[in-house]
Amino acid sequence: MDHLKSLRAAQVALWLAADPLPPLGTERPTELASLRFAAGVRLAPPAAHAMLAERADEDTGRLGPERLGEARMAYRRLVVSHVAAAARRLRRSHGRARGEEGLVQFACTPDVAKDAAAVVEEAVRVLRRVPAAKVIIGVPASDAGMAAVHELTYRGINAAVDDVVSADRYEQAAEAYISGLERRLVERRRLERIASLAWMPVAPVDRRVDAVLEADSPLRATVAVAIAQQLHLLASRRFAGPRWRRLAACGAQPQRLGFSALSPGPGDEHGMSYVDRLTLPGTVLALAPRTLELCCTGARLLPVEADETEVAWILAEAAAADAPVPAIAAELEYEIRGETLRAYRGTVATMAKGLGDAPRPAR
Repeated sequence: MDHLKSLRAAQVALWLAADPLPPLGTERPTELASLRFAAGVRLAPPAAHAMLAERADEDTGRLGPERLGEARMAYRRLVVSHVAAAARRLRRSHGRARGEEGLVQFACTPDVAKDAAAVVEEAVRVLRRVPAAKVIIGVPASDAGMAAVHELTYRGINAAVDDVVSADRYEQAAEAYISGLERRLVERRRLERIASLAWMPVAPVDRRVDAVLEADSPLRATVAVAIAQQLHLLASRRFAGPRWRRLAACGAQPQRLGFSALSPGPGDEHGMSYVDRLTLPGTVLALAPRTLELCCTGARLLPVEADETEVAWILAEAAAADAPVPAIAAELEYEIRGETLRAYRGTVATMAKGLGDAPRPAR
């Protein structure tokens, strides 16, 4: 039985959400098995390693810059090897697919995320080792990230914006992509087969908003889905009209909206309470291995439509309940970037200590 026929007809794609370390297949057979169901792979920034960040500052101060530099290079090599392994496996089923099918996302390392030029430089280095057509470079939802998306798109490199949690930031991400395509069009460069994504982390938004709401508020666990639908409505308008039609006539593909961090908590370990409310046409859902397998083999998922009236009501009620979404979104965006950076530093410090313990070759 084809459980995904309706989703495919609505161009809803299910990706595997994977941790950046260790390389795929070495220690994670569950992820490896789930690849047969995945339309793509999203390697998230190293937030899953946040437990290592507690002593990151202390370790960073104690370890020398040379060893930390070696550890950063080792981290990048390991993640790139993960990207390459996933791309090879996806190529078997998506080798001739267009657009986002078969893509693997590499999240730029947080130490370069504040510098758009450094993000682009890192992307170019990664693409020397992995086929460019099947890799998408993840950048943070920041001003530097928007500049990087514009430049990467102009260069014909697939780019994704991570952790978009507000309508304003989504509009910036869409504009960065569209304006990058327009630069290419002016120079008569091809627009086909350039992919772009804007990812919204769902559960963190609800956790942040619910912390402000009353315990018995009917708005609890509803605001994140309302924001997701709001972004989908914005995307529907952005990628329509004369400006976009001009690019589409030359082969451009619309930037797709993606949803990540779909596990709200221990009461819903598979995240299905979000998944079956977010199968909006044209979107991408990044799912944990067991959730992905459940969706592809057992759950009966159908496409849903955004309800503009309900979205407006929920967001207005949230503001009236002292949970203004724009302000909360700005704080959350800042916090996510900080947590990702601390997690990365903790991971690098741990790797640096391991490098220090390893025997060095004789000179």
